[in-house]
Amino acid sequence: MTIHYLHHGGAGVRNPNWEMYPAAKPVAGVQLRPAAHKEPIAFGITRLLDFSQKDGRRQAGLQQYLERAANDGTPLQAGDTCTLSCVPARSLLLGYAWGVEVPEQGVSFDITLAQKGETLASGISGAAEGSNAELLDKPLWLPDGDVLAVTFNGFPAKGATDLTFWVTPIVIVPKIGN
Repeated sequence: MTIHYLHHGGAGVRNPNWEMYPAAKPVAGVQLRPAAHKEPIAFGITRLLDFSQKDGRRQAGLQQYLERAANDGTPLQAGDTCTLSCVPARSLLLGYAWGVEVPEQGVSFDITLAQKGETLASGISGAAEGSNAELLDKPLWLPDGDVLAVTFNGFPAKGATDLTFWVTPIVIVPKIGN
């Protein structure tokens, strides 16, 4: 199983050729902040992954990372985890949402909190278009933040070519500014 660090936010990185990914590995206990352009008190830190390269949302950084990972012998595959959104330190996690915009056969995933190791949703099908949002039974205070991630239970052996999906934590940050 490989972890692919594709989240936005957290510590800066200096990748070869100024490549966007992999992002810096989140360290437990180090307070995380969202990407600088995502700073209001209540917000969605949506992370969309578009494997298709067919429209204006083409994600060159993602495609570049996937090519490098495949060349390095660690292609994205079933059992792998992708970090997607840094949940800020000192925030209240209310829930999560997800959506599959363009499905692909053979794809299924779980949504997790990477540092806590908690599964928020399991068995989501990426083979059918759909979306959902869920509130947690009890909001979760994250003094050090966390990272919303997906673990692929199923993923096409030759890689995804059409899949477009997104996930987002539903978060409130009580103290922003002074």
